[in-house]
Amino acid sequence: MASRKQGGDKPKAPRSRKSGNGHAADFQEDPPPATTTDGTGNNSAARHKAMDEAIERWCDLQDEEDRLLEKYIDPIRKKKNAVKSDLKRDFEIPTEAFNARAGLRRIERANDNDEVVLAVNELFQATPVGKNIDLIALAERVATKKAEAAEKKAKAQNVEHTL
Repeated sequence: MASRKQGGDKPKAPRSRKSGNGHAADFQEDPPPATTTDGTGNNSAARHKAMDEAIERWCDLQDEEDRLLEKYIDPIRKKKNAVKSDLKRDFEIPTEAFNARAGLRRIERANDNDEVVLAVNELFQATPVGKNIDLIALAERVATKKAEAAEKKAKAQNVEHTL
């Protein structure tokens, strides 16, 4: 004989996702389906339209960016490459050496921070020509310079307070 569940024939919420060890209490109800303004529950047309509109806007912006790059940035890049090529051709300076020094120069120009400039200078002092960087020596020099700068600043403040 088939057994019948107690509680009558009232509809129950579907249970499909487990969140624990498989007990009935671990099942969660499915969220209600997303609906469109027509109430059908099928929003694929709205999603498709929104995706198409977003892609069109993005493509327009990408086209504008490409035009601006071609008009303004590409000529500058060509000039920059010519500067490096001329230096390499005339003085046999490797591109890597140029890039390293130019990168450091950009750091110096972008930062008025004395600590950054000090660290860059220390990097060059700790690196013998044609040798690898001695990071321990660099760290010791930077620490010494910072300590000297802090001591000098403290002395200056003490002199101001005694006046």
